[in-house]
Amino acid sequence: AQRLATEIKGHGSIPEFAVHVGPWAGALEKIVSDLKEGDVLLTLGAGDISKAGPEVILRLSQKNNGK
Repeated sequence: AQRLATEIKGHGSIPEFAVHVGPWAGALEKIVSDLKEGDVLLTLGAGDISKAGPEVILRLSQKNNGK
């Protein structure tokens, strides 16, 4: 995954959006901290990726309730 992010950074018009954040906890933290109102999160993959959407919603809800 890190190599893929590095390769993406070397090409295209928006390479700064390619980041490697490591295991799930880091990825979820990064997603929740970067999402802004009106953003759309699309997850694609296999396996545990199906857990990402509900977990992001839960964390965003907790974040917003903490305001």
